[in-house]
This record gives sequence, structure tokens and C-alpha cells, in this order.
Amino acid sequence: MTEVTALFFEGELRALLQPGHFGIPLHFFRTIDSTNDFAKKIAGRGGPEGTLVVSEEQTAGRGRMGRSWISPPGTGIWMSLLLRPPFLPSQAPLITSLAAVAVAGSIRRVTGLPAGIKWPNDIIINDKKVGGILIELSAGERFVKYLIVGIGINVNTEDFPEEIREHATSLRISSGRKISRMEILISVLRELERLYSAALLSFDFKPILETYRSWSATIGRRITATRSGREFSALALDITPNGGLLIEKDTGGIEEIISGEVQLIRPAESVSELQ
Repeated sequence: MTEVTALFFEGELRALLQPGHFGIPLHFFRTIDSTNDFAKKIAGRGGPEGTLVVSEEQTAGRGRMGRSWISPPGTGIWMSLLLRPPFLPSQAPLITSLAAVAVAGSIRRVTGLPAGIKWPNDIIINDKKVGGILIELSAGERFVKYLIVGIGINVNTEDFPEEIREHATSLRISSGRKISRMEILISVLRELERLYSAALLSFDFKPILETYRSWSATIGRRITATRSGREFSALALDITPNGGLLIEKDTGGIEEIISGEVQLIRPAESVSELQ
């Protein structure tokens, strides 16, 4: 097992990234405003697929909906990966599903913790957020120019600001021990590359979505969803082939949510019991 240290060693990180394709080239920082923003600059200059940006600290990290992401040094994984998939823009959400499976699977493998996925991009343990994924893309009408996969994981964080303490956790808090950030990072990258390569080879995301469903912390739960500024309650039924969320609204009707904000209300009866 990789030694648990406070900070990354760039030379060790570069060595461990071999011989994979993801992570080469590597841009490593002690501190940066946002790994996603830097990755977008690299992408705009024609940077190759697999380019990785890693920082010990982010001063302006962010999640979905423009929320800030607390990214202190020596505690977590803050990284962004540049991809150039031959996708239609409408297929981009499938990369979110793929990344979520890669992150949750790596946490399960390295720590033994039951990491789950809260649709569409939160990694949770016991209903508390331990990680998140932010996908940003540049696309034309018919093709994706590039995708930036931003990943943040709270690994050895011991405490959180009061405003998020009730809803956030870390691998250390959940496991009761320090976890190797290097081992998690390398595992996530290798799993991302394995799943991505397999999906592009067959252009079949069914195996990924099946795993996503099995680890879903959303399916079968009552939720509140916010879309276009309007909030409503529903039952989460399934993950669709496009990576969307199939819901049954309390006001009636079944529909698919492609984007929006979802909050879990409470553990629900199974879907079959509610039908």
C-alpha cells in the first residue's frame, strides 16, 4: 500500500502515472485557483486528451451550480482531466456517470467504504458528501470539442466549516483512519481510463450504467428537485440510458430529468412497494 503522507511528491506521482495514458502530461501545483479553469486553458490551446491538472490546494474551487468547494492543502484530491471524446453534446452526461462509477469504485476498492452515488455527480457515504464531479465542456452543434472532468474528494479532512458540517464527510472520518491520497488518486485515474477506453471501443455504456444503478443512493428515494427555479417533490425510479434520472412526480406523471438540483428527503420504501 502506498505510504500515507501529508503532501504529494510530484516525482512519485509522475512515476506512478506510468504507463497509462491518462495523466500525461501532468500539471502539478502546490496551490491554484481552480484546476478546472487551468485545464480549460490547456484545452483551448490544443492540449492532448489525458492531460491532468492536480493541485494540493484550490483557492477558488467550485462545484455544480457555481457553489464553492473547500479545498485545503494536504487533505484531499483536487484534479481535472482533459478528454476529447467523439460524442454528440447530448451524450456528455454519460461521462458524468462514468466518472462517478470510477470514483465510487476506487473508494470502495481502496477503503472498503460503501461509497454511493447521489444523482448526478455526488459521491456519498451514509448520506454525507465525500466527493463531487464537475463536468465542463466546449461543444459545437454536432460534436464535443473537449470535456473537463473535475474531481474533488475529501480524503483526510478532519473537520468542516459549520455551514456544511452536517452534510459533508471524508474518507478519514468515515473509516476512522488516514487514507493514502496517492492510492486513491492513482486508482481513480486508472479506473477512469479503463472505463473510458472500454466505452469508446464498444460505444456501449450499459455496463457502466448498471454499476451506477447498483451503487445509486437516489433510486427508490423520495427527492425534491429544482429545475428552472421551481421546486417539486418526486420519487426517483431509475437511471435512463442517457444518464438522466427517471422520476414520478407527486403531482402525477413520469419524466426524465437531464439536469437540475436533487436533494434526498429520507429513505423510502422500495419502488415496488410504492406502486
